[in-house]
Amino acid sequence: MLDILSWILQIIIALFFIKPALDNMRLSATILIERHQLKPGNSVVINRLLGIFQLLGVFGLILPKLLQIYPILTPISAIGFFIMMTGAVFVHKNDQNKKLLMIVLSIAIISFLVFVLNKQYF
Repeated sequence: MLDILSWILQIIIALFFIKPALDNMRLSATILIERHQLKPGNSVVINRLLGIFQLLGVFGLILPKLLQIYPILTPISAIGFFIMMTGAVFVHKNDQNKKLLMIVLSIAIISFLVFVLNKQYF
């Protein structure tokens, strides 16, 4: 039962991060600026790296446990997403858009739950 819950939560996190990861890797600086994901004058390299790390995290969340190859990578990926989303909570805590803060906080909590549900691989 807990394994099914873990898989559901892992899929939720993966679905949450897959599109932003691909967008950060492929969209032009102009589009990223229009979407307020990049400040004018800043380099797009950070967004590209963030997209790569997000995509690697998605793969690390699903594939190791699915293929039973280095399943320790699943809780490591989950705690990585937890750390990233905890940072995002502090970035967005003073925003007017509280909906975004609640989404970020929810993903942080789900990431931590996935870590706890998969810590037996340590």
